[in-house]
Amino acid sequence: MKKPIYIILIALSAVVCACSEPTGAQEPDDVPAATDGNWHISGVEIPENIVVKSGDEVKFHAEGITEGDILTIEGEDTFETGVNVLGKNLFSFTVPSELKTGIYDISLQRDGRSQMLATSYIAIITGDEIPDIEGKNVKGIVHCGGTPIEGVVVSDGKDVAATNAYGMYWIESEKKTDDYIFISIPSGYKCASNNGVVPLFFKHTDGSESYMERIDFELEEEKEQDRHRILVLGDMHLAGRPQNNDVEQFQSFIQDINGTVAGTTVPVYGLTLGDMTWDTFWYTNSFFFADYLEEINKVQGLTIFHTIGNHDHESGYSGNWLVGDYATASKYKAALGPTYYSFNIGKIHYVVLDDIECTNDGSGATTYNVRITPEQISWLKKDLSYVDKDRTLVLASHSHIHNKTGGKVLENYDDLMTVIDDFRDVHIFTGHTHLVYNWNVEGYYDNIMEHNAGAICATWWWSGKHTPGIHICQDGAPGGYTILDVSGDELEWQYKPVGRDVNFQFRTYDGNEVLITRDDCRGSESAKDGFIDNYVDNPFDWSVRRNDNAVYINVWNWDPEWKVEVTENGRKLDVEKVSLRDPLHLVAYTGKSMAGTSKTDVFATSVNEHFFKAVAKEATSTLEITVTDRFGNEYKESMERPKEFSIENYK
Repeated sequence: MKKPIYIILIALSAVVCACSEPTGAQEPDDVPAATDGNWHISGVEIPENIVVKSGDEVKFHAEGITEGDILTIEGEDTFETGVNVLGKNLFSFTVPSELKTGIYDISLQRDGRSQMLATSYIAIITGDEIPDIEGKNVKGIVHCGGTPIEGVVVSDGKDVAATNAYGMYWIESEKKTDDYIFISIPSGYKCASNNGVVPLFFKHTDGSESYMERIDFELEEEKEQDRHRILVLGDMHLAGRPQNNDVEQFQSFIQDINGTVAGTTVPVYGLTLGDMTWDTFWYTNSFFFADYLEEINKVQGLTIFHTIGNHDHESGYSGNWLVGDYATASKYKAALGPTYYSFNIGKIHYVVLDDIECTNDGSGATTYNVRITPEQISWLKKDLSYVDKDRTLVLASHSHIHNKTGGKVLENYDDLMTVIDDFRDVHIFTGHTHLVYNWNVEGYYDNIMEHNAGAICATWWWSGKHTPGIHICQDGAPGGYTILDVSGDELEWQYKPVGRDVNFQFRTYDGNEVLITRDDCRGSESAKDGFIDNYVDNPFDWSVRRNDNAVYINVWNWDPEWKVEVTENGRKLDVEKVSLRDPLHLVAYTGKSMAGTSKTDVFATSVNEHFFKAVAKEATSTLEITVTDRFGNEYKESMERPKEFSIENYK
C-alpha cells in the first residue's frame, strides 16, 4: 500500500478525486514491457480507485513517458486520450466525457506498441451523488456551508482515509455496535457541540457491515487559530459523594475556569485527561456520565475534548460483571464519543489515546494494563501519515507514560515512541497520578516531553473536606489544571491552581518552624505509629524540631530549565534539589485521614522530586525567593521568618 503517493496526488490536484492508494507499476505477463531500447515505462503510480467528473484531469507518476504518448482506457468501451507532461515523472490525462463508471485497463500506446500500466475503477460523479466504491461500506462528504473540504482525515478507528477534492471519502468499517465514524477536525475549522461542551466530530454507524452507509460532516470556519489556548483538565473524579462533598467543591473549579475562559482573548478549548467520573459510584450513588455532563456544562464558552481514564471504564458490578476492554468502555463512548482520535488546531496536531486496557475476566476483579492496544498503534501510524513531521505533536492519555523519576510505565513504551519519534517536537499530557511533574525523555527520544498535569480533585476531594481551605495534591501542589498557550508551533505552559492566581507557583516552609507530631494523626495508636514511621520520618524527619535555618521550597511545575534563587541580606544562598514529603499535605490530609487503625493510607503524601532547600545564616532574616520558569516568567516571595507552620497560615 502506498498511501504517501495518494497524499501527493491530492495535494497536487484541485480536481482529481483519487479515493484509494495507487497500485504502483503494473506489467502483467501477457503484456510484456517494451524493452527494445526505445522506451520502457516503469514506476507507474495510478490509483486503484479514481473518482472524477467528466473532463477532469487525473494526475499520476511514471518514468519513461514522453510528450505525444497516448493512453488507451479500455472497459466495456474503449477511449483514447493524450498524456500531458506536468514535470519530471509527473503526468496527467483528461477523463473522456463519454466514459461511464466501471473498471478499466489503462495502457500506453507509442508507435504501434503498447504497455499495460494499471487497472483502475473509475467512478464518474454526477450531480450530488457519491458513487459507491467496491470494498467500502461507508461514504460521505465533509463540507463547510456546502463547500467541500479536501484532505480531511476520516476513520472508524481502524481504516483511515482522506477526503478528495470534492470533500468525499470512502472507508471499509467493521461497524461495531459501539463504534463511530469520526473526523480529525482540520486546522481552520471547528464543529458543532452536543450536550454543551462535547464536540460533534463523530457519528454512530448503523451497525450493518454489508450496507453502504452515508455519513456526512459539517464544519464551521474558525480562521484565527495560530494562537490558541488549551486548558488541560486532569482527574475530576465526580461521584456525588456526600462523604466529601465533591460536587459542591467542584463549583470552585467551575468558577475558576469560567474566569480563565472569560479572560482569554484567543480561541480556547478544553482537553480532559480522564477519570472525569468514578465507575465504583455509578450505581452506588447513581452518578453517571449524564451527571458529569450536567456539572461540566456549567463551564461557559468552552468546547472540551475528552480522554478516557481507568475509572471511566465500567469495571463491573454485582450481577453484571463486564469482560474485556471493549465492553467496559461502552458507557463512556455512548456519552462522550471515541476513546481515541485526533484533531488539528492551528499548526498543532492533537492526538487523544486510551492507554488503559481493561483485562476483566468476568469474575468480578477489576484489572487493567497501562498499554496502548495494537489496534490503536496501527491507527496512530495511519493517522500520523497525513501529518507533516515538522509539525508539533501533542498527545493526551490518562495514565502517565513515565513515573516522576523517569521510569517507564507504559508496557509497550517503544511501540508508541517509535511511531512519534520522527516528529520535530512532541508533548505528552497525562494524569492519573494526581501529581505535577515534567519529564524530558533523554537520549534517543530527546524530542519528547511528558507533562503529568495535576488533578482538579487534588487528593480525591478529601483534603478540602478534612481541611477546608487546603485543596492539595499528594505532592503538595494545589489542586488545579494546566494552561497550554500556543503560538504557531511553539508551546508555553503554566499550572493554574484552583482559586489562586496563576502566579502562585511555589510554597515555602521555614524548617525551624515545621514540627509534625503524633497528635497530627487522629487515628489509633497503631495509626499514629504508621503516620510517623511511614510518612513523617520518611525520607526526611519532620518530627524533630530543627534550628538549622533551612528553608524548603516546593516548586510543583518545575523542570530542569527552571531556576530557584534565594538571597539573604543581598547574599545569594546555595540551593539544592531534595526529595521530600510535603509537610502541609501531611497535616492537612494524611494525618486526618488515618482515623482508624491502619498504619498506611491509600492517598497518603508522596515523596516528590520538586523540592528545594537553602540554608540561611540567620533564623529571623527575610529571604528573597525568585523562581524563574523556562519561559522567563518570574515568581517571587519575600519570606519573612520565622514563618509559622499552621493550617491557618497556609489557607
